[in-house]
Order: sequence, then structure tokens, then C-alpha cells
Amino acid sequence: PNSFQVFFNLGNCYKKLSQFYLAEENYKRSIELKPSNIDAYYNLGNMYAIQKEHMKSIWCFDSILKIDAGHNMSLSHKIHQQLHICEWSIENKKKLVENINLHNKPAMPFETLSIIDDPLLQKKTTELYVKQKYSSLRLNNIPYKNRKKNLIRIGYFSSDFYNHATMHLMQNIFECHDQNNFQVFLYDYGTNKPDEMTEKIKKQALIYKKIDHLSNTDIFNIVRQDQIEIAVDLKGYTGGGKPDLFYQRIAPIQVSYLGYPGTIGFGQMDYILADSILIPEEQKSYYFEKVVHLPNSYQVNNNDRFIPEKKFYNSNLGLPNDSFVFCNFNNNYKINIEVLDIWVRLLHDVDNSVLWLLESNSNAKNRLEDYLESKGISKNRIIFAPKTNINDHLSRHLNADLFLDTFTYNAHTTGSDALWCGIPIVTKLGSSFASRVCASLLNGVNLTKLITKTSEEYFQLAYFFSQNRSELKKIKDHLINNRKKHPLFNSRLFCKNLENSYKFMINNYYHKIF
Repeated sequence: PNSFQVFFNLGNCYKKLSQFYLAEENYKRSIELKPSNIDAYYNLGNMYAIQKEHMKSIWCFDSILKIDAGHNMSLSHKIHQQLHICEWSIENKKKLVENINLHNKPAMPFETLSIIDDPLLQKKTTELYVKQKYSSLRLNNIPYKNRKKNLIRIGYFSSDFYNHATMHLMQNIFECHDQNNFQVFLYDYGTNKPDEMTEKIKKQALIYKKIDHLSNTDIFNIVRQDQIEIAVDLKGYTGGGKPDLFYQRIAPIQVSYLGYPGTIGFGQMDYILADSILIPEEQKSYYFEKVVHLPNSYQVNNNDRFIPEKKFYNSNLGLPNDSFVFCNFNNNYKINIEVLDIWVRLLHDVDNSVLWLLESNSNAKNRLEDYLESKGISKNRIIFAPKTNINDHLSRHLNADLFLDTFTYNAHTTGSDALWCGIPIVTKLGSSFASRVCASLLNGVNLTKLITKTSEEYFQLAYFFSQNRSELKKIKDHLINNRKKHPLFNSRLFCKNLENSYKFMINNYYHKIF
């Protein structure tokens, strides 16, 4: 009863079982018994983050930093949670970069993507993280003989085989695969309950396996028995990912794709799928993986998805009539002070304009409203869209005039959602993968003229469209009238290009061995 370690272990067990109330009780008891228990604070902070209890999560990581001011993992978590509530600290960002650059202290890879627009520094971050997290793991030796199989056996690994942004993009690519040349396996290690998306995927011509209850050793054995040649990681360091499977090498050819927009940080990940905008030639050295460029855009899309036709009245959405609606439906953590100041400037200069954002949490809402008022903008000019089902969400896009992208971390799925609905996007090209995705999407719909390179260009282009609605309408018409003709939304063309990449990897692998 007086062992802090026992209560800590109980907390971990209940967290694993998603019994968060009991996990919280045991973590707190462990901390009472040992107030300097960094591990308990850390796991409790991560649990609060999963539950979107951002203030409580920040408190946990703050508590760690009071014990160990140099705990960079906690600092990266803290900054990321602060971004969720639209709280910005230049001092914390500088400290994070200093800890990585000068003191070689690891940080959370995913969290740094929205903080640091520097692919070289992101590479160092993931390398340090991998060294701390996985260096003790044993690597698997996978012997393969001469290839005799007719079908290339591909395994897609994810925890998101349900109603999730990744599956909204991927859902029909599995059945687009040429069944005469490819056999597709889906390995689902997610803990979410199956839903209609899961059932739809399982009905396609593929082999679906639920592996969340299995140990890594059992997973390796199953994948080996299935003779998977190419394993595709759709998660990386995003929530619920299992990069350790790929660190230990689960297949002879390993590919990072879609989920994590950056280098995975170890050489066992053989390839990363990108395009020439995301990773130009001069940046390939910033990635541990070999870079394979897909034509047009790297992002897969579902061209059988819902086409919005339902019309909402502005009054139903809280939008004023006859206003110019700037919108952004990204997560709050992608909004930084630099882009917010440009949005404020646009609201100042464009009469009768409003800013339409996705509603997330009350702390973020209050801070954004307070910030606008501090800059002389009425809080009535920032409108928050509550979360709703995907079809209604796509339909309400039709009430927006122009999508304003975020940077350092661009719109990804939200970007292709907007373009599918005919809403033009103004973006700014950054340096890192995550800050170049929207430029890649615009290239896929032949709208590179909407890509800017500086904050001033970004402002001027957005302002131009607010004053020239006829020009804006031409772009909207271009998007809507060519919706299924654009390379970005041509699923079968994308799949063909993807399969050519897989064939290249197979030929390269067996040629090198034999």
C-alpha cells in the first residue's frame, strides 16, 4: 500500500484498458507517495492529452519541468498542448530548439512538426528520440530466397481502420489495387470499435486482420507467415502508431506513407513516399529513408466520396449574410501567432469579412476572441463551426469564400476536403514536409498560382481575392467542373502510380540481393 511503483503500474494497466478514471486515481496516488515521480506525471499528462484535457495535461508537464527543467520530452508535450488552447510562447520554442541542437536532448517527433519548420532539425529530433526509445530493441533478420510468387504481397499497418481522416483518403485505394499483381493485407492494431468504415473496408478484395491484442512477437510471426514483402506504415509517430514494429523490421521492404509527414528517424524504414514539392532533390539528405517521388501529389484521395449539394443558410451556421468568409478548419495546434496576425490584418482591411474556424475547446475559443479584441477586431467576427458528421461538414464548405492555410503545419486532409468542395486555398510554402503539403495538393489540381513564398505574398493574394470575387469564382468553377478530372482526385491513376513505386522497390530489393 505504500509502494509508489505499484500504484504507477496499476495506473499503466488501467490506462491500457482505457479505464481512465481508475488510471488517474492510481497515478495521483503514486505521485502522493513520491512527489518527484516524473514517470507518473508523464503518463498522466499523456492520458489527459488523449482525453483532450489540455489544461490538466499542461499541469503535468509543468510539474515535470519544475523537477527537471531540461526534460525536453515534457517541454515538447507542453508546447503542443498549449497550441491546442491557442497559447503561444516564443521562449518555450527557443528553449526546445536549444535543447535539441546544443544539448542533444530528444523531443516528441510529432509535436515538433507544428513548432519547427526545419527538416534538418526534425531529422535530428527523430534520431535522438529513436536512440532513447528503441535502441535496445533487437532487429529481426528476414531471410528471403529467390522470388517465385506472382503476386506482390503488401501489408498496410495502422490503428485507423475506422471513421478516421486517413481512411477517408484511403478507403477505396485498397480495392483499386490490381488483383492480378498485388495481394493486399490490412493489419489493424487499433483499439477503436469497428464502425461502418471498418465494415466497408473489410468487404473489399483484401485480407483484414485485427492484431491489437497480440504481442509484437506474435505480430512478427503472423506477418512472416503471410510472406509480406512490402510493409507500409500509415501512422509513424502520430497517435496510436507502432513504429517499433518497423524499427525491428517486420518485412524486407518497409515504407512510410501518409500518416507521419517527416522522416521516421531510422534506416530500417527503407522508403518514404512523397513528391517533388514535398521533398525536393536538395532536401533528400534530411531523410533517413530513400525518397520515392509520386507524380502530381503524394496524397491519395477517394474520388467516390460524398459530393456536397445540401445548402446551408448562413444564418444556420452563425455566419452573417453578405459577408466575405475566410475559413480554416484545421486543428487548433496548427494555428500560430504569425499566421493569426495575418488573419487579423485581413479582417482589418477587408470590410464585412469574418473568420470561420473549427470549434475545438473553450480555452482556445476564449483566447482567440480575446486576441482579436486586443487587436481592435470585434469577437463577433470570428465564428466557430461545431463538429458534425462528415457529409454536413463538407456541405457547409459551400458557405465559405476562401480557405486560409496554416503554417508551420499545413492543411492536409482538411486541404483536400476544401478543394473537393470547390473552395480555393491560399498557402505559404515552408521548408519541411508538413509545411509543403498544401502546395502539393494545389499542384494536384493545377492551381500552383495559389502557392506563395512569403507572409506578405500570402496576405496580398488573400486580399486580392477578397476584392475580386469574379476571379475567385473562376477558380471555384475550375475546381468544381473538373472535380474528378484533377490528378489529385483520380484514385485509379494514383493507384497505378503507387503500384509502379512498389514494383520499383521490389525490383530494387531483389536485384540488390541476387
